[in-house]
Amino acid sequence: MKAVIRRKVFGSEAVIQNRFFDIPDGKCTAITGPSGSGKTTLMRILAGLDHDFDGYIENPAEKAMILFQEDRLVGNISALSNLLLVADSRWNAMKALSALSLGGDWMKKASELSGGMRRKLAIARFLLLDGDVLFLDEPFRALDDESRRNAAAVLRDFRQGRTMVFITHDDEDVSLLEADFTLSLP
Repeated sequence: MKAVIRRKVFGSEAVIQNRFFDIPDGKCTAITGPSGSGKTTLMRILAGLDHDFDGYIENPAEKAMILFQEDRLVGNISALSNLLLVADSRWNAMKALSALSLGGDWMKKASELSGGMRRKLAIARFLLLDGDVLFLDEPFRALDDESRRNAAAVLRDFRQGRTMVFITHDDEDVSLLEADFTLSLP
């Protein structure tokens, strides 16, 4: 996937200007940079969620899978019910919960989970999606070190040769997800 972004603005401020991005197929690419540098904007453009820019995308994702920075869970239903909204079977939903060490919490409402547990639940839901390109915005936000390492291992296995693009502020995340390439935004 290649992206040419001549200009992307918010209000009167150019967020990304005169940039070319090459995202290699089947590889893992990290997008890094300070807050406000346009990382999430770039990911939204690459994932096909934002078309309001001057430029183009070559070979866009046919079916993007997106883990947003916000968990986007339904708070008043159980962890399992959140997964069953996208899962093809209860078995696969329980497997995803177990992979993220949430098997014992499947009956708890999402609103009753800690911030780290909600993030693990959002990752578990992501594992139940199907697509050709994986986009993750700050995937390990709110996770402790052990949970980060476990989630990274699960995501590396899940990737199975598909293209992965993720945003992070943490160099350790680049290592944990074994990024092949890093794009740094100013």
